[in-house]
Amino acid sequence: MPRPHHVLTFTDTLTEPTLKAQFEALERFLSRQQTPIGLVVDCTAMTAYTPEARALFVEWHRANRERIHAVGIVTTNMLWHMIVRTMALASGQTMRPFVELERAIAFVS
Repeated sequence: MPRPHHVLTFTDTLTEPTLKAQFEALERFLSRQQTPIGLVVDCTAMTAYTPEARALFVEWHRANRERIHAVGIVTTNMLWHMIVRTMALASGQTMRPFVELERAIAFVS
């Protein structure tokens, strides 16, 4: 049976307030789950992010890694693939970059 998963979709420039709002929706989803979930972060329409948003992303994942089984981050930006690997180390979270949404969903499910 596939693991429950949630998809966050980021567009344009990701800012700390936007990320906080996305995390609030994720928290509501997590509150209804009995086991750790898979998380997919779709960044295909994201053009940039602020340093504050990146710091919050890493901090949130470090604090909530026991609630998230794995994170698949979707982006065609190859530089961001390296950044995803760095954030995985910084947060202690299982996190992997993908080019295709379907592959990210399969990874976290």
